[in-house]
Amino acid sequence: MMASQEVSLDQLLASNSIKIELLPQKKGLVFKHVEYNVVSAKYKSQVVRRYSDFLALNEFLVGRYPYRLVPKLPPQKLAALYVGTDSDFASSRKRALTRWLTLLNCHKIFSKDPMVEHFLTFMGNDFLTIFKEQFKSFPDEFITDEEAFKSRDEITAEIRQEVDAGRSQVCVLTNVVLKLVDLLENLVARSTASGTDLEEFGRELASLSNEGYLTPKQSPGGGWLSLQKALHATTNHFNNLSSQWSENALRLDRDVLESLKMLQDLLLGYKDLCARLDKKCLMNDQKKSWEKIQIFQKGKATGVLVNDPKQKEFLDKHLEDHMVNLIDLEARGAFSTLCMSQETVTVFIFTDVLGDVANSLANVQYEDGKKINEIWKQILQCVQGFGMARNKADKKATSPLES
Repeated sequence: MMASQEVSLDQLLASNSIKIELLPQKKGLVFKHVEYNVVSAKYKSQVVRRYSDFLALNEFLVGRYPYRLVPKLPPQKLAALYVGTDSDFASSRKRALTRWLTLLNCHKIFSKDPMVEHFLTFMGNDFLTIFKEQFKSFPDEFITDEEAFKSRDEITAEIRQEVDAGRSQVCVLTNVVLKLVDLLENLVARSTASGTDLEEFGRELASLSNEGYLTPKQSPGGGWLSLQKALHATTNHFNNLSSQWSENALRLDRDVLESLKMLQDLLLGYKDLCARLDKKCLMNDQKKSWEKIQIFQKGKATGVLVNDPKQKEFLDKHLEDHMVNLIDLEARGAFSTLCMSQETVTVFIFTDVLGDVANSLANVQYEDGKKINEIWKQILQCVQGFGMARNKADKKATSPLES
């Protein structure tokens, strides 16, 4: 669920904003890796992380919260080892990682999780080794949540029906959002291509305006000279037109597409959650947690679970008082359904983004459209001026075609 439903989605995203920047120097002797400077508004922190660090946090979150919606992490690609830090791939991954961390920070459970806090605040060396050592002993949420074992008494047939209906609705929503993302990406690509083509178009016209291969005899009446002047006058306008289309592509990508992709990442995370639950691995989840409990009870656990006195004291008492309930598969199954119900609510809260996307798209296209139309108006005036000049020249010269 969201960290708080008392504030608007915009306020929530703003208060938990994450900024990520690529560090320019790729490190590594054989295989290069990119490092990211991660800044958290919530913790007022600044740390350096690698993609493998993000990957570890994702894996640990899925392991600790198997029934929660972990947003979709951008996939690992071999290309990352070879491309430069200024490549389109590196930029795209940076934005995806920013969305991923922002969504984690807006989640009611994840925003308070010590693993997320550690990721955003730990400034020491060898983060990955220390992170795994600190949190590898944590059992999953069903074991550590003091109310989870009561889920069997709370679950109702109505809740199960709502979860099933919600899953179907989210499936439809996911398909629509994926299509909208494709369409917006096409729109960005067309604006980019228009900027490139118009720049080249202006450059070719400029080359004609600088050529003097037509002599007055070949161009009687000065028609060619008038054309050269008109072409020269349009050169800057075409450059401005190209820049405006490029700016339009940038604004569409930054102000419209990124918001929609955040919803897409959430929906794909929901899809992964559904896939985990459909595998019906409750027994396997129970086995993994029981193995960690045994390690803890034998005094062999490491990291935060034993270093934090409050955590250790709570888990000791919790296991002693509720062991029978904690090994009950029916209770675990009920808990997973309740979690699914909460995560479905999260998705529908974030659909407010669709209104923002439509509003931003309309504003960007309207404002940029006015600027683009104004430049075309200036070009039209130049061309019309050439037409009037040519009419005057034609009165002074006779074409062989007319004789």
